[in-house]
Amino acid sequence: MNDLDTTIDKIHGQLDCQLAKWPADIIAENNRIDAEWETLTKEQDYQEAELQKLVGRLEELQKERERDDDAIENLSAALTSYLNKPISPPDSPFNPDETFIDLEGQIKDIIRQTIRPHIEDIRSELTEELLKHDADIYNTVWPKLTITDRVMRGISGISSAT
Repeated sequence: MNDLDTTIDKIHGQLDCQLAKWPADIIAENNRIDAEWETLTKEQDYQEAELQKLVGRLEELQKERERDDDAIENLSAALTSYLNKPISPPDSPFNPDETFIDLEGQIKDIIRQTIRPHIEDIRSELTEELLKHDADIYNTVWPKLTITDRVMRGISGISSAT
């Protein structure tokens, strides 16, 4: 019986050891599950918030698409109406003389605006050339006129002295 008691005590000790270890394992597992649950809950909340944002954006885009579809439909109807409307004849037949009269003033103004800078450039160049030419003539003729003037004064002085 002693062996039996020893065996029972041994089994009882092993059971006590296992029973003491199980609650610790269960508590550790429970803490791990709680942490995982909290992480998953936070992730789920985040995903639900993102989903709400996406649903809101989708609703906005659907409304915008409906507005665009309505606008396209209106434009299509307007284009169809415009294309189906017969072309109305002009109020009066085409008269080239009237068109020429209408355009003549505009054409003259355009030509004047186009030619004016060229004419001003030519005028400036011509003025410069004339001033240069006048200076050359003055420098060439003036000394001769001065000599002629002296001679004439000399002759005049001699004539009046006699």
